[in-house]
Amino acid sequence: MCRINKLIISGFALVQLQCISFAQQTDLPQGAYSWMAGGACATTTSVFAIANNPAAMPHNIGWQFTAGHAQPFLESKLQQSFILAQVPFKKVQIGGGFCYNGFALYNQQRWILSVAKLLTPKWRLGVQANYTVLAIEGYGATHALVPAVGTWYAPVKELQIGFVLVNPLLSTYVGQSNEPIATHARLGVVYELSDKVQVLAETQPMLGRRAGYCGGLYYKAHPQIQLALGARSYPLSYTFGARIVYHNLHIDMASVVHPILGVTPHIALSFPAGL
Repeated sequence: MCRINKLIISGFALVQLQCISFAQQTDLPQGAYSWMAGGACATTTSVFAIANNPAAMPHNIGWQFTAGHAQPFLESKLQQSFILAQVPFKKVQIGGGFCYNGFALYNQQRWILSVAKLLTPKWRLGVQANYTVLAIEGYGATHALVPAVGTWYAPVKELQIGFVLVNPLLSTYVGQSNEPIATHARLGVVYELSDKVQVLAETQPMLGRRAGYCGGLYYKAHPQIQLALGARSYPLSYTFGARIVYHNLHIDMASVVHPILGVTPHIALSFPAGL
């Protein structure tokens, strides 16, 4: 029975990692807030940008902190977790964190350092360094240093555009296998239809593989409550969630529904207004 359970867990993990994270986790959006809207994250100007698009890190705000967790397909042995923090400086914003994805037999760890610079009130640039570790039971572990660059632009108040390119140098894992790490990008837009409604759309092309698409809608139902719906094409899934604001605490909850594998719940706690 234990062997059957292990095979089932392994199958879930392989499908999840192959469908969602071909780039060894560097393409996996972080934060329940992004997953509410289909995983669109290139334009999200919050502490989650540390792991998603470094250029979108917020400016002129104090220390920020967030932590989150997901349970892929409600399988107890599969885990996705992250912790991120941002430190403000006079001329740049610096953020860092750690992400974990997988289970005991196969897991990926990612250490992140991001730096963002405000060039003009409408334009930002960011760079990111990812130290990723891939561990497989029975085979050991391998690692790689993966860079990323991003930009964020707001030509008008209602429109924001975000772009990030991950692994432009075609890095590979160190070791005998020299396993390649996919080069991929995110190009996203968000448009404010009103003070209460935002619409997001994003494409996620990947070198050598078909592009994915995602998007969604945020609706501010109350000053302390924000609702969202979304979808993504690859793997096909539907998303929904809510944000609850309590003083300086944001509580984000999202569910990603795969038509075959089931539900993946996400939760994140963040202090976005400075500590």
